Amino acid sequence: EALETAEQVKLKEQASIVQIMHFTRCMHRVDRRIQVPEHLAGSNLEALQAYYDNWQIIRMNQDEVEMERHIDLFCPMHIVVSLDLAGQVVLAENRYGDGMAILDILEDARVKEKDKPALIAGIGFESREDAVAWLKSQGIIK
Repeated sequence: EALETAEQVKLKEQASIVQIMHFTRCMHRVDRRIQVPEHLAGSNLEALQAYYDNWQIIRMNQDEVEMERHIDLFCPMHIVVSLDLAGQVVLAENRYGDGMAILDILEDARVKEKDKPALIAGIGFESREDAVAWLKSQGIIK
């Protein structure tokens, strides 16, 4: 249903939420379907918009809500090499959708000034092996 008519709609207890995440760093899209949290059953559009304030609700009926979000990270399909806030080189992955989990801190890494801007932003790779190969090719690790 269009959002204009969704204002009177109340979400059923067994409704589902489709969350569409657009990851701007890799241009991938990941969709996930979740059950509406118990405390939101019976909610209207306004209540859902207040609860999911980081999301844009694009469609709603009593059985399903569809929402999307643009996230400035790599999607969960990548291993990311970056510098953490302490200046350490880390391997990380997106396990949460909107946050990165550190997999490894590379203690003996040596970063040249020219590589710092790219590492601060983070560089995504298809696999851990690809990330390690790149780090070795740049002389950042041995």
